Amino acid sequence: MADSRGAPQIHDRSPLCTLALARHLGRDVGPHLAAELDRITREGIYQRLVFLIGPLGFVTRTAARRISYAESLAFAKVHERVYEAYGHRLVDVPVGPVHERVALIEKHLTPIEGTPRFPNFT
Repeated sequence: MADSRGAPQIHDRSPLCTLALARHLGRDVGPHLAAELDRITREGIYQRLVFLIGPLGFVTRTAARRISYAESLAFAKVHERVYEAYGHRLVDVPVGPVHERVALIEKHLTPIEGTPRFPNFT
């Protein structure tokens, strides 16, 4: 979710994902990523609610996706730790039919009668 001051936006990656990848690969954080992490933290760019989409139980390897299923699970844990360290509230979206996953996400995006527009984002 981006722009905590405006309407919700859903992104499938953020600079925190890049930080998680660097940590997972044992790489240093470069100056551009460090500057962006500082900026998004200082300016409160992203909403605090983060949806973690659960793994399907397999990974199909391709030329671009060379990670094994076991590695993907380890990488997912790094993602969780990074987002938690930056103060985000994680919502697990478990394996299931697409319509059930969408309904779970929509439940967090839909305001309840008489409450602020997006109470789950704080």
